[in-house]
Amino acid sequence: MDYCRDCQASRHLFTAGLSVYEYTQTIRDLIYRYKYQGETSLARTFGLLMGDLFAESAWPIDLVMPVPLHKRKESYRGFNQSSLLADYIAYRQGLAFRDDVLLREIDTDKQASLTRQDRMKNLKGAFTVVKPSIIKDKNILLIDDVYTTGATVDSCTASLKEAGAAKVFVLTLATGRNI
Repeated sequence: MDYCRDCQASRHLFTAGLSVYEYTQTIRDLIYRYKYQGETSLARTFGLLMGDLFAESAWPIDLVMPVPLHKRKESYRGFNQSSLLADYIAYRQGLAFRDDVLLREIDTDKQASLTRQDRMKNLKGAFTVVKPSIIKDKNILLIDDVYTTGATVDSCTASLKEAGAAKVFVLTLATGRNI
């Protein structure tokens, strides 16, 4: 199995992860349009591509869920980009979708300019599982738009496993770390 540079250099809490694209300028521009210019119709195209990659993985998934946004950020943006992707992937793959189990309790600072260590500190205690019985002994597919250092998905994974999840697999649209 091939590992990206990040997974060669750092241990992660999630079981495995896949990303559809490298975070090139073109993909960055599309994601920007999707997240910040409200082009939510891109969720279907992105979700289709992500779902195709997931189907190749043969991961044993029980439940699909997004990396949550803090309610203030989601209210400001009008949607959670990861939730739209996760919902579409779950629908296309015939899997259960939940976006009400893992919540972002702390409105953290933006991660973009932070180091891996600072990102982990920034995310400490940010995520909470509010319905642990739903994920107990389940394999979770966690969906996010961009993977950079893995700090966000590791923080989510820690909360999910602490609440009883068996395994957490990560699927993202783009990564800048597996080149």
